[in-house]
Amino acid sequence: MGSAFDRLHETTTDQRDYDPMNPPTAHIVFPVITLTISAVIALYGWRRSRAVAIVAVTWAVVSLFTSRIPFFQEPDKWSEGDVLGFMAFGGLVMTPVVLGFVALWRSSTFQDFMEDTPSWVLTVTQTYRLTGAGFLLLYLEGSLPAEIGVVNGTLDIIVGVTAIPVAWTLARGFSWSRNLAIAWSLVGIFDLACAFTVVTLSLFGLIELVPAPSRMGLFPLSIVSIYQVSTAIFIHIYLFRRLLRSESTSPGRSNDEEMA
Repeated sequence: MGSAFDRLHETTTDQRDYDPMNPPTAHIVFPVITLTISAVIALYGWRRSRAVAIVAVTWAVVSLFTSRIPFFQEPDKWSEGDVLGFMAFGGLVMTPVVLGFVALWRSSTFQDFMEDTPSWVLTVTQTYRLTGAGFLLLYLEGSLPAEIGVVNGTLDIIVGVTAIPVAWTLARGFSWSRNLAIAWSLVGIFDLACAFTVVTLSLFGLIELVPAPSRMGLFPLSIVSIYQVSTAIFIHIYLFRRLLRSESTSPGRSNDEEMA
């Protein structure tokens, strides 16, 4: 990927014998974050739509179980048969996104729930992207390549840190807040697309990464992709479409363009 990344890789080569994902804390932190996200969504949606609240918690529980499936065989290199695991893994990540938009199209209950949710609320949900700091730590421990640990870890932190300020501008309804939120959402989408692209190119041998990002499909990092990434994809795309179609960024259904 370039000499700069090569130099970064050299500084952590001697640390790769240590596996930071083995300690019990890593196997607790990521599931707890996932359950916390689903609990917040459920609490917010309980009085608005109990069906949405129940689905949010149910998908989190399902994600916790499916994330225990070893989609790849080795934590730091690709093996024969990983292509099938990649297809299954990608399918799990994208399934809730597709189902979410199908529900948005077919279910008036879910459509009303999303339309009644202010843009600033959707934006502030992405504060959980601060968990990208864990990617940076894994890079420093030699468990993720810089192209994932540094690039996506940094982008995640940027999106998470700026989520609240961007949400605040949307709530205040400044004339420029809509364009700011669109730019912010594009950064969030780029972050997610970049990670997927890097893993894909690495798997098919188009770029060489050391270590290979196969750990992304192994527990506990797999829970990040299966639940947190899929949630972020849906929210970013929905919010981006709403902002493009809206004429005002004031909070509330009456000020947000309806998803016809």
